[in-house]
Amino acid sequence: MMRSVLALVAALLLSACGKGTYYPVPPSEARSALLASEIPVMLFGSQAGGTEAVIRRGDTVVWRVLDMDDNELLRLSAQVQPDGEGSRIVTDVLPPEGPNKARAEKGIAANPQIAGLYRTIANEQVNAVLNQRDFNMASITPAMMSAALVTMPQIQQQAMKAASEAQKQDRANIQRAYEADAHGWGSGGESGPDTKYGEPMDGSDE
Repeated sequence: MMRSVLALVAALLLSACGKGTYYPVPPSEARSALLASEIPVMLFGSQAGGTEAVIRRGDTVVWRVLDMDDNELLRLSAQVQPDGEGSRIVTDVLPPEGPNKARAEKGIAANPQIAGLYRTIANEQVNAVLNQRDFNMASITPAMMSAALVTMPQIQQQAMKAASEAQKQDRANIQRAYEADAHGWGSGGESGPDTKYGEPMDGSDE
């Protein structure tokens, strides 16, 4: 009885604050449908190997984004609360458990546009599943563009650093080639025959 009262209070608070999105689907059905779904893994970059949905705290569906070794990279969540005859669902982006937790927490806090992109992905996943349609990439495009604009300077900086390292390596290779030529090293690592100007190169007596 107490749990039902608390759930009702929570739903009323969410509704009063306008938080979350209403769906005309009972909470149990909404959770079951979301739990059976997978978010397209391509949305999380080349390090992601898959996504897995699990239930947390009884009313929240969590998608765990995993790397190739099944370590968690990120979590997206959908809290499902009763709202009349339907459900009100609040999505969020969360740090994972495990070795990537601290890095993810720092990244989420420092990059609100990227965190916003992940929330948009979670919203679209919920919308697609509960409306029984495919994931719509166009719906997340504005958030993707916003995140790309924010990360562009960092990408450019990394590219410039990589180019600088490549130039250093090229200069070192050229310097070694000059030194090898100055010492008369051949491809086999030995110098050629010691001949004088005007003498035959093949050692003949002509």
